[in-house]
Amino acid sequence: MAQQHGSYYVPEYSALPIIGSIGLLLTAVGSLNFNEFWGQVSTALGVFTLITILASWLTSVVRESRAGLYDKQMDRTFRWGMFWFIFCELNLFFILYFTLIYVRAYTLPWLAGTGAGGSLLTHYLLWPNFQAQWPLTVNPAPSFGGLHVSPLAWGLPALNTAILLISAVVTTLAAWALKKGRMAGANSGLLVSIILGIAFLALQFHYCALVIKDYGLTAGSGIYGSLFFIILGFHSVHVVIGLILMAVILLRSFKQHFTLASKHFAFEAAVWFWCFITVMWLVNFILMFGF
Repeated sequence: MAQQHGSYYVPEYSALPIIGSIGLLLTAVGSLNFNEFWGQVSTALGVFTLITILASWLTSVVRESRAGLYDKQMDRTFRWGMFWFIFCELNLFFILYFTLIYVRAYTLPWLAGTGAGGSLLTHYLLWPNFQAQWPLTVNPAPSFGGLHVSPLAWGLPALNTAILLISAVVTTLAAWALKKGRMAGANSGLLVSIILGIAFLALQFHYCALVIKDYGLTAGSGIYGSLFFIILGFHSVHVVIGLILMAVILLRSFKQHFTLASKHFAFEAAVWFWCFITVMWLVNFILMFGF
């Protein structure tokens, strides 16, 4: 049962974290075995569970906020919670970026015999005909396949970068409009950002399909193909989460849940997350296409 300790609201006990963990486990196990039917079923169940948990949690938070159960201390708690959530997600992206940089700057020179400290022997013992190039158009093991040509940055990736940058600026302007009490501007900015985010996702899926068809790149095409689709897929999942958050905030804003005098950190949190997604995409663009 929910309790009120002084002015600080303590929510009631919930099974949502445990159910959410089960959903994550089902998604992870299913994704690793997605070529099997049971893997596809596991992934679908996991994603459905996570979406249900997110909807339930958002509903509870909105209900408690509208009931006036949150004070300034709770507001600070939410801000720190959002900060640490973004920090954790930043570390997950960092792991993927570090892997990409390590392969590009260290592993390839070693395999090609141009790295320091005994890499020449490694080159002759493993793949004596291997030549370092990035992206890898020819993998050391022919069974991996590879790229026909290198993906170009100045096409759909550059267009998507511009779309996401514009959406981040518009979202920030919407947050400023909210703080000034201009709700029409806040709602319009959020709606435009959602439309731009959907356009980004559509172009992203289209680009991945083109890469598979025209460039011959798949998740099984060696280390570059694996990292390419893992990083882009991981980022796309975050875009979907950001769109869900902004859609919920827009719906609440239409219902006049946010006013100049009311607490509106939920609106700010969605803006924080969307700006974080934009910065991560800029890093993706530089490392995947310009590094």
